Amino acid sequence: MTRELLREDRRLLVNALKLAAGNSERALAIRFDRHYKCSKDVFSVVRALLQSPGVVRDAGPGGIEVHLNRPDSPKVADALELFLAELNNEKAHMLGNGPILTFRLTDVSQIPPQLDQLL
Repeated sequence: MTRELLREDRRLLVNALKLAAGNSERALAIRFDRHYKCSKDVFSVVRALLQSPGVVRDAGPGGIEVHLNRPDSPKVADALELFLAELNNEKAHMLGNGPILTFRLTDVSQIPPQLDQLL
């Protein structure tokens, strides 16, 4: 009986996380589409962006820099640049009151490794 309850609890937790991830992806796509302006493929573009390479670095006390690889498509890169500028102007925080996230588009292969580990 106990194992069955643990399995059920685990299943409920996994489903809740899937639902939260899906809702977050949808909200992100809707905000990104304000700049991309092509709603028929915005979800596939956002999914691709979520899987693109990047580097997370410590930006001093209370800050984290997120360097994202510039997309090959000029239309996507321009929209992403505007979207990230909007996020940076809002001073997005990690986990509510956590460190301020700053986003940058760059060629992540050109970023030298950080000597001290962030995580």
